Amino acid sequence: MHLTPQDMADIYSSLTAVRAQNRGAENRRASRLDVQAAITLWPMVQERPGPKRTGLTRDLSLTGISLLLSFPLAADQQFILLLPRQGSTPKLLLCCVRHARQPAENLFFIGAEFVTAIDKQHSAFADAV
Repeated sequence: MHLTPQDMADIYSSLTAVRAQNRGAENRRASRLDVQAAITLWPMVQERPGPKRTGLTRDLSLTGISLLLSFPLAADQQFILLLPRQGSTPKLLLCCVRHARQPAENLFFIGAEFVTAIDKQHSAFADAV
């Protein structure tokens, strides 16, 4: 799943980027924009959303996101991510952890891929947005 360019622009504007760098020289499928902001997510537990948690974004691309969390998520674990959009309702996305590492005690770097958008009309998260 890929965000539309408009969704990406709205989300990026709303997260208030600290800096944006051209990382096109890196060997990545999609260019990344550095952005640090608080986000809300729900780790999936037994195929159901678990308790609401918060984290910080590190960077964002059209295909995924990098997060700094105070709790672990395992590779291939899924979670629901709530991303704000400027001038529009927030976007709910199902994401899948592609890589995770722990640089220090109680700090976890998570790289996740967007899987699909979640329809807020038929979602248990309708009250959250």
